[in-house]
Amino acid sequence: PVSSITWPAGGAKVNDLLTVSGTAFDAIGAAVVELQISSGPLYTTRWNGTAWVSTDAYTGATSTATWTWTRPNPTFWQDNVSYTITARARDRAGNLQSPTVTNAFDFDVSPATAFINAPVHLSHRNALAIISGTASDLFTAPTAVELAIKRNDNAQGWNGAAWFSSSPWVAATGAGSWTYPGVPWVDNVSYTLRARAYDSAGNVQSVFGVGASSVTFLYDTTRPTATVTQPTPAEQEYSAMTTVSGTAADDNSLGEVATSSSAIRHILSGFYWDGAAFVDTLNVPIWWTATGTATWTLPTSTITWANNIRYEIIPRGTDKAGNVQVVIASNAFRFDNLPPDSVISSPTAAARLKTLTTVSGTARDD
Repeated sequence: PVSSITWPAGGAKVNDLLTVSGTAFDAIGAAVVELQISSGPLYTTRWNGTAWVSTDAYTGATSTATWTWTRPNPTFWQDNVSYTITARARDRAGNLQSPTVTNAFDFDVSPATAFINAPVHLSHRNALAIISGTASDLFTAPTAVELAIKRNDNAQGWNGAAWFSSSPWVAATGAGSWTYPGVPWVDNVSYTLRARAYDSAGNVQSVFGVGASSVTFLYDTTRPTATVTQPTPAEQEYSAMTTVSGTAADDNSLGEVATSSSAIRHILSGFYWDGAAFVDTLNVPIWWTATGTATWTLPTSTITWANNIRYEIIPRGTDKAGNVQVVIASNAFRFDNLPPDSVISSPTAAARLKTLTTVSGTARDD
């Protein structure tokens, strides 16, 4: 006699298997169909009809020409386990099928997991051409990944062509490694992305770990603004300048300043302070990172200020999205640490006077 297994097919990946089925044929009629169900890495554990045993064992199927076998309980098949089913028919004369037929399959009820690699959770981005990530499964392979892309300002979702009133799922390209391009991001908007994976057994991811399968990020293309408060905007003379300071803000309501920095220029020569001296940089600023963001300070006590020279403090802000300030309002000051000179012209030295109605003289500052 001859028998065949129609379900599960050889190499199948399944997440549910109530019934094994097949067919059998013999010219004078098959009497019975017997199944050997084996599990484990080497398929050495077999079902004898009541228990798993390590000896050779078969269990009977129902009917003959079209036969079935039903699992004994809902937890019979174990997650992430490979099985083989071998079918053999026996005819009424007692002849056994040879060779037998065997189908192997994998049972998997655990879904794959998708991970979003770019953008990073809670990041700020000023460009994002492609969303990308990976997906993995402990047993069977991921077969597809979908994304839900939502604006957090109005709850609209991207449907692949336009922003929509809900947040539908759109298909990414690839599975184990996947990408999704072409979303028209809007400045100063926060977004939440979710990725879900499908595996070859038909399982669909339904749990989205924050920072892994679910990320939130801010899209920000607006540059921040840093200003100088010390020295003051109105150019003044200073006899000491040990610290310069200022403020910085992101012009986007959701944006954040990451760093504030300053360049210090010798106005007459156009040279910039390099940490040891004012040097010619061909008019390229040397930036020094300040302490603080919204309010910042930069120690300048090590700078050799020259008397009666004008200097310029140039601020620059950089936000967390990487936007760098380009429109800059600098403050200038004149350094003067020499005291003025004065001379008494009247009365003269050692003069003897009987009247003195006016004392006069001159004064100057270098």
